[in-house]
Amino acid sequence: MQKPQLRRALGVVNATAIALGAIIGAGIFVTISEAAGASGTLFLLAIPIAALVALLSGLSATELGIRFPRSGGTYEFGRRVLSYGTGFIAGWIFILAGITASSTYVLAFAGYLQPLIPGVSPQSVAAILALIATAANYFGVRFSAAINVSLVALKIILLLFFALAIAPAIRLGNILPIVPEDIAGLPRAVALLFFAYTGFARPVTLAEEIKRPESTLPASLLFALSISMFLYLATSLSAVGVLGDEELSKSVTPLSLAAGTAIGEAGTVIVSIGALVSIISVLLTEIFGLSRVIFAMSRNGDLPGWIGAIHPKYRVPHRAVILIGVVVASLSVLTDLSSVIAASSLALLLYYGLTNFTALRLGRNKIYSPAISLMGLATTLALSLALPAATIIINAIAIAIGLFYYYVIRPHLLRRY
Repeated sequence: MQKPQLRRALGVVNATAIALGAIIGAGIFVTISEAAGASGTLFLLAIPIAALVALLSGLSATELGIRFPRSGGTYEFGRRVLSYGTGFIAGWIFILAGITASSTYVLAFAGYLQPLIPGVSPQSVAAILALIATAANYFGVRFSAAINVSLVALKIILLLFFALAIAPAIRLGNILPIVPEDIAGLPRAVALLFFAYTGFARPVTLAEEIKRPESTLPASLLFALSISMFLYLATSLSAVGVLGDEELSKSVTPLSLAAGTAIGEAGTVIVSIGALVSIISVLLTEIFGLSRVIFAMSRNGDLPGWIGAIHPKYRVPHRAVILIGVVVASLSVLTDLSSVIAASSLALLLYYGLTNFTALRLGRNKIYSPAISLMGLATTLALSLALPAATIIINAIAIAIGLFYYYVIRPHLLRRY
């Protein structure tokens, strides 16, 4: 009996829109303040460097997606090229990255809601939003390609409006001179800004639904990274030019603060509303994607089967959705924005380190030079070490728990059931 196949319906435009929809979210709205705190105005240089790191890893992911055009990303690729255990660890790290990223989104949402509704508790708002997004996914919410394109267009218009509207208020003295001591913090700024490009390889995880993946995947990667890098540079230059790197680094809502400083309360309101829309759209798709990875891992026996159960009416992996929502809501109450950004950045770097390593092991007939995957592996690992030691330790513990589950607990469960 032939296995069911997903329909290949996404071309370059929709694939690029999907990548941009996943990229442009909480990242640019919050990480520039963290990056400015790490390296002063040199964080502007970190934006294209982080895009280059994303490109190297994206090309490795693209090659794997072309060779194995199936959904699942590095979880699927690792199982096929390396081992089932490596595939599990890739999936486990992807879940860690996605959950911490989702916590970042809900905390950022709470921050941008403050100017509109002063005095609300950020943790309470974040937890409530996480539960609302969970409920939306539980009942089978889907974003069609047309709706996604509209949301992406709205995000691009918002960022262009922000950059152009506050440009007259830019003061060159806030950008120059570059402080030489700030260069020591450049690697950390790049590592943090890598988070802002989260989603650059999202079309690869949907490779089973991409038309002509051999041409669509690389084209969508290049278009998405080029457009987002330009927007990030324009936005960041305007923000730091208005606020200066010190004031920028202290704000959890840097773009609305810069807009309010430059053009008044109306600017704060417009940017805050735009940020809220952007964050909600990315959060919904993040939970959607995470639940599908957990479903795939459950279906393959890598996670307990009950987690991947499909709701009889809504036809979604409802238990996976609920589990993600509860964990994200809990994290948003127990942690702060800075901590989850660093944790998510590290998990993403490790995930794409595995992607690059897997691409290196493809052997002959590679589409791209092995040097690309080698540089991608080196940059992701080097940037991982630039993040705080506490973040590295926490991620190491989380990965160790995954290894213990896979090699000790999972075999016991399989024998039992």
